[in-house]
Amino acid sequence: MEHKWITPARIFLLCMTAVFLALGVVGYCCDRQTSETSASLIEKHTSGVGQITDTAASQTFTATENNLSVVSVMFSNYAKKVKTGTLTLTLADENGAVVGEDTQEAADMRNNAFVSLTLASPQADSKGKVYTLSITSTCTEGKGVTVRMGEKTAEDAAAVLTLPDGTTDTANAMNLRLTYRETVAGRMPAFTCLLIALCFACALPFGGRKESYRA
Repeated sequence: MEHKWITPARIFLLCMTAVFLALGVVGYCCDRQTSETSASLIEKHTSGVGQITDTAASQTFTATENNLSVVSVMFSNYAKKVKTGTLTLTLADENGAVVGEDTQEAADMRNNAFVSLTLASPQADSKGKVYTLSITSTCTEGKGVTVRMGEKTAEDAAAVLTLPDGTTDTANAMNLRLTYRETVAGRMPAFTCLLIALCFACALPFGGRKESYRA
């Protein structure tokens, strides 16, 4: 059987085309990039919500993006470090189902620093949905602990602050920071490999002199 146009150069070009095509597919499937955005309900805090105990203080809010991943709140120990007790953050969706919960030692927290609840499973379709962050504490040392609040500046009709004494407030809100993270395929490495594969493929017609042989 006679084969035409088979040269070492063309075999090399075919192999390199296949290699870079494979790298492009693997790169597209395996390379992941994360984009992150954040939002808040207030611009600055003015006070605390009052001492937090086993009676929860809570804040409802509407997610503005999909993939809600982290909810953070500004903690305060009234500028006096405590040595005992815990702070528990619980996030529930609009149906009351708990989507995240974390308990942290109050002694490890700094005054006016954010305490974060990272969700094990980001809320993929969170945009437009209402969530409630509830906060309790076992700290009874001194004045105990609190979280910061201020005048609400976000346009969120569903945002309601419930203080530890049960009072509700729609004019103010907790100092929350809401983080949305989206993971997408990294396209640049994949496209680069595919472009190189295309270059090798285009070079095939020029891959050596014409020759034939019998197998």
